[in-house]
Amino acid sequence: LLDIQKELKRKPDSTRPELTTAQIGDVRDKIARLSGEARSTPFASLVAVISKDIAGQSKRAASIGELAKQKIGKPAPPFKLATIDRKTIDSKSLAGKIVVLHFWSYKGDRLVEPYGQVGYLDFLHGKRRRLGVEVIGVAVNPSFDNPRTARASLRSVKKLREFMNLDYTVATDAGKVLDTFGDPRKIDAKLPLWVVIGADGKVAHYKVGFYRIKADEGLRQLDELLIRLIRQRRKQQDKKRG
Repeated sequence: LLDIQKELKRKPDSTRPELTTAQIGDVRDKIARLSGEARSTPFASLVAVISKDIAGQSKRAASIGELAKQKIGKPAPPFKLATIDRKTIDSKSLAGKIVVLHFWSYKGDRLVEPYGQVGYLDFLHGKRRRLGVEVIGVAVNPSFDNPRTARASLRSVKKLREFMNLDYTVATDAGKVLDTFGDPRKIDAKLPLWVVIGADGKVAHYKVGFYRIKADEGLRQLDELLIRLIRQRRKQQDKKRG
């Protein structure tokens, strides 16, 4: 069990239980052997819990992969969002841009590891916005549909934006817009959901959960995708100009 923890490079204080597809496969192979070795020992119940968790994560990962397969390469659904500054932003006004939608809770509670990764997203926004990339954080909370709770929920989102000093647009959604893109919570997965829409209006990227990042690299995987989409758009523009 200690060897598994070491191979996964899990820190003792880590709060993220989700594993990558490769990690799930590695643990599944080892747990099959450990189940026999742990029988009739004090470790039997622990191995049983891990086995159950791995089975659940395997099923969830497969469902997420299928959902992403259904979305990527298809035209993004039209959407309309109200920002926390009482403005409206919609898919029509974003036509021709590369759009990053970050669906998350965006609550003003004390942030814990991995800090929602919104700081890294804000840094990326600052690097790429002049190249036609629009980042929109979407605070998902059903309370936005209830006049009695909407104001308090909005204050919570504003508190987080101010605390993190976010420069990109933050909008609200009671869940309807998230549904049009595919709510991962319906397959027992958790937010955040990252959706990237290319300049052609098609979904180019669909990721559920947090990125695994190094502090000095930030959202490198997402940035590499954006650079590729920026180059593709430039080629298309050059072709139109002749």
